[in-house]
Amino acid sequence: QISILGVNVNCYEISGFDILGKVIAVNGKFPGPPINVTTNNYVVVNVKNKLDEDLLMTWAGVYQRKSSWQDGVLGTNCPIPPKWNWTYNFQVKDQIGSFFYFPSINFQRASGGFGAFIINNRPIIPIPFTQPDGDIVLLIGDWYTRNHTALRKTLDGGKGLGMPDGVLINGKGPYRYNDTLVPDGIDYEKITVHPGEHLSCSISPSLFIGTIHCWNMELPQDDSLLMFLLHWTGKTYRLRVHNVGISTSLNFRIQNHNLLLAETEGSYTVQQNYTSLDIHVGQSYSFLVTMDQNASSDYYIVASARFKNQTAWRRVTGVAILHYTNSKGKASGPLPPPPQDEFDKSFSMNQARSIRWNVTASGARPNPQGSFRYGSINVTDIYVLQNKPPVKIDGKHRGTLNGIAFENPATPIRLADAYRVKKPYKLNFPHRPTTGAPRYETSVINGTYRGFFEIILQNNETKVITYHLDGYAVFVVG
Repeated sequence: QISILGVNVNCYEISGFDILGKVIAVNGKFPGPPINVTTNNYVVVNVKNKLDEDLLMTWAGVYQRKSSWQDGVLGTNCPIPPKWNWTYNFQVKDQIGSFFYFPSINFQRASGGFGAFIINNRPIIPIPFTQPDGDIVLLIGDWYTRNHTALRKTLDGGKGLGMPDGVLINGKGPYRYNDTLVPDGIDYEKITVHPGEHLSCSISPSLFIGTIHCWNMELPQDDSLLMFLLHWTGKTYRLRVHNVGISTSLNFRIQNHNLLLAETEGSYTVQQNYTSLDIHVGQSYSFLVTMDQNASSDYYIVASARFKNQTAWRRVTGVAILHYTNSKGKASGPLPPPPQDEFDKSFSMNQARSIRWNVTASGARPNPQGSFRYGSINVTDIYVLQNKPPVKIDGKHRGTLNGIAFENPATPIRLADAYRVKKPYKLNFPHRPTTGAPRYETSVINGTYRGFFEIILQNNETKVITYHLDGYAVFVVG
């Protein structure tokens, strides 16, 4: 099957945080519309660039088997000039799960242009949980009221971005949970759900004698039946939560509701309950959330900054509303508290370690996800990748890996290979961190076809750094 989507990327003004600001919209929407496809579909996306600068769209996490030039990054694609269009054409081969798309150049993601990318199971492949009653996308991320061009100039000038102006949830500001911190009139996200059926029963005066009347049925009473009948049977929704921000790790939680983790970026997980989960920049998680609370009021959905002084960063908090259709009032009172460990990363580390791959569930194919024998892999090469805090290189603020800040070639690498362009890059990326002054270079890892790399990530900064290997699934082993 072929899924076809026409995409117009443009700038629009919206109201957020009580001021006007420009965002990058997709087909007039911010965030952009979801791309919803099924395993093995051929996906055709025609992108028309209505910005005043070059554009590339990428779909991080989609493998791009034998189609790396459709990935929408400078290493493989020429940018789409203003007023031009480009058609991406690729197959989502042997994949399922929750991802998102976004513009990959010119720091444009800081102004939007992102949206969900969902790959559903084929009907013949069972999912490892009961079919949810609904599917909800939540795009969370830090937000600056300065647009991406202003932020880019700040970085090029050798300065940091500073504290964000807030956190958006589905492109909207916070619900007014605090009259001092949140001004009136801000548009906020409201998720409406159905609580499902619950049993309304009347019990005869004697606890052990008589009948229980439910839905005009008369049932003999005993203790076990009584306990069952008085239990709520709330509907269960699948929430796909993506951190689409640029620099801030966020803790995600829903007041009085458990988050049953079921999938992350194309892999089903062993199902575990969390009261909150840290979601770092670029990460995507699927939760099963059962609407089993009473409807005396609405409930807060919260995304707040992690590893920061909570007093100083209180305004950098995204708040949406979970609304039951039979809710009797507005959400009120304090937000559910975040983890209290500003200077202690052990909670977040242990939480990440607790996430386990479901090796018995089917993924995109009928065979179990864990059928490959990862323990018997013959490692063909080892790389230690060390990132350091940004430094000035040729007057610009740049991060490095092993002392190198990557310089994009004039001709994308895959095009250079196809047309035998000489020396657009060097196959000399160092296996270990180097000494000496940091430098610009188009330095590329020299891989071997069908080889297996062991990659050791060494973070020499004082904040969380997110790594992404384009087009590959990565398995943490230590």
